[in-house]
Amino acid sequence: MQENVVFADLEIAELINQNVYALKLNAESEKEIRFLGKLYQGANSSSHHELAIFLGSKEEELSFPTTILINQDLQPLGIYNSYLNKEKMKELVEALSN
Repeated sequence: MQENVVFADLEIAELINQNVYALKLNAESEKEIRFLGKLYQGANSSSHHELAIFLGSKEEELSFPTTILINQDLQPLGIYNSYLNKEKMKELVEALSN
């Protein structure tokens, strides 16, 4: 729902494209991903993708949807383990651009 409502909104999409890098990670993908020199294993029948767990776990929990805001040095600025409406997403992205 967040993908189809919030990220599909033209104002939000433009704001994101102008101010941050956006990437989508499927926590159920079986493909390995190399990130910051480390290889993360894909999902299997008993676990989500290791990179999703590494980046998105908050208090050792992974929930969906999860939005992670990362700075230009690839350091997490915030992990949001819940639906973010348009207003909240706009507020977060605008705060990053200042």
